[in-house]
Amino acid sequence: MELPNGNMLELIQPFVIALSIGMLVGIERERRKARSFQAMGVRSFMLLGLLGSISAEISSGLIAASIAFFVGTLIVIGYWRTTAAKSGHPDLGLTSEIAGAVVFGLGYLAKSQPLLTLILGVVVLIILLTREQLHRFSTTQIQSKDLHAAAIIMVLTIVVAPFLPNEPVDPWLLFNPRRFVFILIVLSLIQFAGYIALKVFGPKNGAALTGFLGGLVSSTALYFDLSQKVRKEPELKDFAFTAGMFAQIATITELLVLALGIYPKMGFHLFPPLMGMAILGGAITWLYQRNIESTVQNKSVKITNPLEFKAALKLAAAFSLALASIAMAHRLADDRGVFALAALGGVLELHSTSMATMALNAEGQLADSGAFLAVSIAVCMGIVAKIAILWTVNRGRFALITTLGLLATLIAGGSIGALVYLNLK
Repeated sequence: MELPNGNMLELIQPFVIALSIGMLVGIERERRKARSFQAMGVRSFMLLGLLGSISAEISSGLIAASIAFFVGTLIVIGYWRTTAAKSGHPDLGLTSEIAGAVVFGLGYLAKSQPLLTLILGVVVLIILLTREQLHRFSTTQIQSKDLHAAAIIMVLTIVVAPFLPNEPVDPWLLFNPRRFVFILIVLSLIQFAGYIALKVFGPKNGAALTGFLGGLVSSTALYFDLSQKVRKEPELKDFAFTAGMFAQIATITELLVLALGIYPKMGFHLFPPLMGMAILGGAITWLYQRNIESTVQNKSVKITNPLEFKAALKLAAAFSLALASIAMAHRLADDRGVFALAALGGVLELHSTSMATMALNAEGQLADSGAFLAVSIAVCMGIVAKIAILWTVNRGRFALITTLGLLATLIAGGSIGALVYLNLK
């Protein structure tokens, strides 16, 4: 009986996916072990993927378990033959054997979850291709404090957040524990990802990358460090300008991602002015680089782990204080109290202040226009704080051109924001 074309494509799709993943993984393994004996080659990996798809297609638990046992036995025999052939060799890893088992599993998964299978297949291939980078990262770049930071994020995500109440627990209806921890997790992940990326790529791989990743961690700290470097080495002004502008772009982008992910309604309102600021900042930096005579030099900046235990506690305390302070200010002095605290919070901790303001808006205690204006004030004062750092630490040409760049983005964002605000009123 002939199947329609659509059904035929659906039928063969998991087998094609399994064979493709097996082929790519097998090629990588053969190239890696080209000069030494190994029992499993590209054909073996393709057949393992195919066996996985066949097991899923049969839809019999007993047969699938039998095939899986058969595959496991073959992998063990293959490892035994490889170790026998490499007797005395210092590198007898299990990577190829584990990869074979994973390919079989992905072949089995391809029938029910084809997209997930493709994504996981790409991840497996990246892991295999980046052996040297991962080895260097784990042995020379990662430190104990970085592992502690990752452990903090995992504990918050897996152990703490799921068991917290998802409603206000205080008499004033200000503090939602699960939402608080969720915001802390998202902010921590963004900052920690920037820090790890900076460690992996290195702080000497370009001013733009250094500035953006450093800005995800702490743009204020990066501005202070850049100002100090230019004061000692004025020839670094071009590098510092590029890094500083991209640090500000990172701060704005981080705030926008947080808003869209946690409070999408307010994130939608903030999108036009924040995106306008980010685009103009990138354009200014690009035009500046095109018209300078000297090339932007690669230099390192000092970036510390943003999620050491004490730092994480400070971040949590800052958010809790911002949330409680802004809520109480609104009750005591209406919107004016919120605006005053937003201005102060923008200087000290932009993201916590902005998230606290959006939380108040989500609870219906602050109008959309008031929340939008408060966040805008916080963003404005964050830029003013950076300009103050520039002129306090370094009053030269670097401070001047960076101030002009920051002010240009502020004017653009303010103009777009004014239109959004008038529409919200």
